[in-house]
Amino acid sequence: MTDDNPRSPFRCPVALVTGAAGGMGLACARRLANTHALILTDVNDTRLAAICDTLRDEDNAEIVAAICGDIANDGTIREIATAFAASNGGCKILVHTAGLSPALADWGPILRTNIVGTAKLLDAVEPLLTEGFVGVLLSSTARCFVPQVDGMLSAVLAQPLAHDLLERLAPLLGNDLETRTANAYAYSKAWVCQTVQQRATRWAEHGARIASLSPGFIRTGMTRKEVVERPEMQKLLASTPMGRWGTVSDIANAVEFIVSDKASYITGTDIVIDGGLSARILTQG
Repeated sequence: MTDDNPRSPFRCPVALVTGAAGGMGLACARRLANTHALILTDVNDTRLAAICDTLRDEDNAEIVAAICGDIANDGTIREIATAFAASNGGCKILVHTAGLSPALADWGPILRTNIVGTAKLLDAVEPLLTEGFVGVLLSSTARCFVPQVDGMLSAVLAQPLAHDLLERLAPLLGNDLETRTANAYAYSKAWVCQTVQQRATRWAEHGARIASLSPGFIRTGMTRKEVVERPEMQKLLASTPMGRWGTVSDIANAVEFIVSDKASYITGTDIVIDGGLSARILTQG
């Protein structure tokens, strides 16, 4: 594939992948490496550097920027926006996999990364949208296992960059740390789907699309840690109708489809990839 923008400094379109050192982020970066130059971000500088070397050596990847930092930090967002703008319209894909789960952090960092970081990233990208751009954000089927977002909670989530977001959300998430952390994760992923819906019309005005994917039990280091440390996760995995773990290739396959012309009429929606788990829970309890 060649870049159809004559002003772009790169030999092919550019894809921005956040959380590129994680299992799903790496799988998506590797899948896109044959057709796109890559801007990769992650909070782990050692892993990010090693993955960049691996992608160059094994996939002949053109990595135009590797940005290490917390996605919720303004400095990291500025670096991402600068790299995005440097493509001069050549950046055509965003795959946003960066996020935290209850196995990795408690409720505060989860909200800051999954909601605040995502909102900052999308706000930075939107002014630079061009015709044909596609954004894919990772949600989670965890969003299906909490009450519908409404009322006071919905009002708070409608202002993701409010300076007192965490202070206002804390009393709405539960009384103990474990409950608050689990709910923070689920509601943060529900918010991802909601913001995709809310931004789709605005993106369409630029000829751009945006969608989310809700994975279930995908075999990654983070998810395995969840299953090991949380017995309720073991029960959910065992009840998955397809009777197996999902793989990072399952996610990369879906991303590859969504960003392709074959999905040109898909925007503002969520695609569930969980082996039927959420359907079973929602219909059978």
